[in-house]
Amino acid sequence: MRAQSGLRGKTGPLGLAGEKGDQGETGKKGPMGPEGEKGEVGPPGPPGPKGDRGEQGDPGLPGVCRCGSIVLKSAFSVGITTSYPEERLPIIFNKVLFNEGEHYNPATGKFICAFPGIYYFSYDITLANKHLAIGLVHNGQYRIKTFDANTGNHDVASGSTVIYLQPEDEVWLEIFFTDQNGLFSDPGWADSLFSGFLLKKQQPANRKSLSGEEQNTDPLETMGFAEEQNTGPLKTIGSAEETEEGEVTEDSHDPEEYYEKQCFSHFHLPLERAA
Repeated sequence: MRAQSGLRGKTGPLGLAGEKGDQGETGKKGPMGPEGEKGEVGPPGPPGPKGDRGEQGDPGLPGVCRCGSIVLKSAFSVGITTSYPEERLPIIFNKVLFNEGEHYNPATGKFICAFPGIYYFSYDITLANKHLAIGLVHNGQYRIKTFDANTGNHDVASGSTVIYLQPEDEVWLEIFFTDQNGLFSDPGWADSLFSGFLLKKQQPANRKSLSGEEQNTDPLETMGFAEEQNTGPLKTIGSAEETEEGEVTEDSHDPEEYYEKQCFSHFHLPLERAA
């Protein structure tokens, strides 16, 4: 015979906590919360790749022509601080009084043309103790030759001319006769000067010869300023204003012999020919 179940007893005391169970499945997404406050601007990002070239814009308005207001300037006036320069070399006028355009080089003594055109050159040279034979040279060719004899006092020799120059042409002064370098200079004064300036910018006119070839025409010829083709020399006796025309070329005369005869005989001086 089976026994009957007894009455249920009282709940026993709480047992110890069991071990952590496995993570359950993710629940469903809840509703979106309210919008938060705007944050601060972050740092700039790296440059992006270059974009495609845009379309050509519309033509702009016509500009204002100022060509007529452009004035080309080239002028210089220079002195010298040393006396008795070396013969047959450019005289170094190292005391710059004015040099518009910086076309005169005080290191070489040469003016270098920058703009084609008609230029005026002049020189006023004080001499003492020696005779002076000075010439203005254009690209190695004498344009003026001036001789002034020493009379025992200070004297001044001067000369001037008009020359057509092209870019890179060179002009300078030099002593052209042996031991006739009587140029005198006081370092504290500006008594021996070399000057020049651009009179008019002008391109050479081109004309065709009978053979059809283009020939370059010096504008001075068409304007009545024909240059001397070294047919001088101009000779000054006591003053650079006095001149005597003569035909002297390398082929027909010895220049030193010519000046000895013409200049020294005028002053009844003994011939002193350099060795």
